[in-house]
Amino acid sequence: MTFTAAWLCTLLRSLILMALALPCCGGLVRWIRTSSPRIRNWQLGILILPILFPMLLTGYAYSQMTRLLITDWWLREIWFDLLLLLRVIPIGTLLWYYSPPSPLSREAWYARAMALHPNEPRWQRIRILSWYWLQGPARAGLFAASGLFLVLFSEFELASLLATTSWTVWLFDAQAGGLPLHESLKCCIAPASCTWLVCGILPWMFAANPLRSADHSANLKPVSTVFSLACWTFLALVWGLLVVYPCLLIGRDTLPGAMALFANSVQFRGLAQGILVAAGNALIAGVITDLLANWLLSRARRWGWIRFTILASGFGLCGSLMISLLLVALFQSIWLRPLYDTPLPLLAGLILWLLPRAILLQGMLQSIRSPIAEHAARLLSVANDPHRQQTARDILWHIQGRNALAVRLLLCHWVYWELTLPDILTPAGLVTAPVRLYIDMHFGRNAVLTAKAGLTLAVPLLLVAISWPWLKKSAA
Repeated sequence: MTFTAAWLCTLLRSLILMALALPCCGGLVRWIRTSSPRIRNWQLGILILPILFPMLLTGYAYSQMTRLLITDWWLREIWFDLLLLLRVIPIGTLLWYYSPPSPLSREAWYARAMALHPNEPRWQRIRILSWYWLQGPARAGLFAASGLFLVLFSEFELASLLATTSWTVWLFDAQAGGLPLHESLKCCIAPASCTWLVCGILPWMFAANPLRSADHSANLKPVSTVFSLACWTFLALVWGLLVVYPCLLIGRDTLPGAMALFANSVQFRGLAQGILVAAGNALIAGVITDLLANWLLSRARRWGWIRFTILASGFGLCGSLMISLLLVALFQSIWLRPLYDTPLPLLAGLILWLLPRAILLQGMLQSIRSPIAEHAARLLSVANDPHRQQTARDILWHIQGRNALAVRLLLCHWVYWELTLPDILTPAGLVTAPVRLYIDMHFGRNAVLTAKAGLTLAVPLLLVAISWPWLKKSAA
């Protein structure tokens, strides 16, 4: 298959799955917003956790079964689309739920429709009402749709391990097979054009009052019991297929595979080195990106939101594969060639790729901040009483510190499991654990490989377990 056919198939798949996922996201958002605050926290937590589970391990869990039992390409495509759809619906739901508030409510749109003159031409009425609809009630859905398309269009790990058609897999394999760099960059033009077309929505989305919380859904009617049961069933399906089954598969073979792994010092040493390299990349890139996102957000209003979103998100939303190829071309130039075999290209690529996610998370945190409570806690911290000072520190940690810690852990988690950037940009001898796993997964499934995957997964889980007391710490 040619590259043109691969990216056209990926584009068609992305548009179809986006159209199927968007109504589900809207229904889930309505279900969450009409729930009580306590249940809502559980719903959001259940939605977030499957998103964080590595797609590399999900693809590994289903790769052998898919290749042995599903021989027809169209059945494999349907199975891949189902898994991908279950993956992106929670992402779209969270984007919709936390989307920038629209300046127009449904009531304002209805009032504008009533204000139109009865003799207004039909095409004029459609044009005016469509524009107001996009500016108002449809804005959150459009924001979620753009995020869904970017995730679907740039999917790599699952498509590669299930052996389905995707432009990312085609280009990645061609680059690894010796395709000249200038040919790879030419291939990126068409996918980059689609990505940038979707990215053009973001400056318009953030053009007015982007980080001010508002809720135009306060008058939503509660959903029916049947609808609520259907939503819980869907979440159970997501958890079962994307989290529970891969974890059961890994847990079943980890112990016997670990015994053989520990007996082989060469393999164990390579895995330990890969985990340390991945953890080091995650720590450095995660902290730097978080600080950079805070600095950019502090200057966003001065620069203007349109210029800010283009500057901060333009390259990062192109996907890790295009970022890797562009940085390879940049660092192979005459002036930067001495830096090519250093960790600097990888660090630059990770920061560019992670920056849009960091800005999105920091924007969410700013939208739920309480400036009055923070100001009161700071006033309390200058009191002469040590007990009051400690109380102020506890309050500030409760409303600021633990959220910042959660964001940095999340950013480090994404960098830790990133595959494409380390594979292309990492210097020789510094291969990360996910890259080692990805290479080995193409040779089939065995107990030792499963043990490697389990140990790699255990590192971020151990870090979360260590950080959990601080994340759960509340104000005194």
